[in-house]
Amino acid sequence: TTTTTTTSTTTTTTSSTTSSTTTTSTTTAPCAPSGAVVYFSFDDGTATNLGSEGATWDGTLLNGVTVSGSNAVSGQAAQFSGLTSVLALPGDGLPLGSQWTASAWFSGAFSNTHYRTLFRGALSGPLANHHPLLANRNSDNLGTYNNNGGSTGFVAFSPAATLPSTTTFHMATVVGSGGVTTLYIDGVFAGSAPFQSTTGIKFVGNADSVASIDQVFAATIDEVYIYQQALSASEVAELYACHAPTTTTTTT
Repeated sequence: TTTTTTTSTTTTTTSSTTSSTTTTSTTTAPCAPSGAVVYFSFDDGTATNLGSEGATWDGTLLNGVTVSGSNAVSGQAAQFSGLTSVLALPGDGLPLGSQWTASAWFSGAFSNTHYRTLFRGALSGPLANHHPLLANRNSDNLGTYNNNGGSTGFVAFSPAATLPSTTTFHMATVVGSGGVTTLYIDGVFAGSAPFQSTTGIKFVGNADSVASIDQVFAATIDEVYIYQQALSASEVAELYACHAPTTTTTTT
């Protein structure tokens, strides 16, 4: 989707004409690093998977999630209206394996009295338990969560990274590789944690769809990517640039 706003002023003298044009464009193009298994743009009004495995990983929008173009990075975005709103992947969720990347744009982070989960595995089954990315309860600290027996629990990123709470859009990306989860905010390294989920991702934007688990992450989520590979720092920056607003000024 491309939105262009142009303003032009012209000054005329007896010998010359000067025209200054400023164009601001926000462009979304198929410019992301290749290999995404899951990609939700929401531009068709649903969670149709535009990634490499197509309808196998079409998502389901549950508990009041709607799609609207009134607040989006590009085109349309998923709007999470309640504490149980969630995007669910089929079955037990997408297996992550030993290397993976998960990324989404968001705005309007929710209250900090609860955990807020952007990506989570299923509640049970072979791909269950872990949260590749969430914000801690009673704070805005970002981390990952080890839900195995013995419950290591919340593992914060170092250096400490906090959840941006403004209504401005930001892109959060986590990369799992070598037992470490690495966080990027807006395409820039923001910290790492000494734990890596190797199970799966079942839920996006919340930890589940049941009322007892109210971990909704943000009011709006857009441009969701999941890879079964670890993107490099330069590829994460490329992914950010793919959807980031750009401003170009030309004077003639």
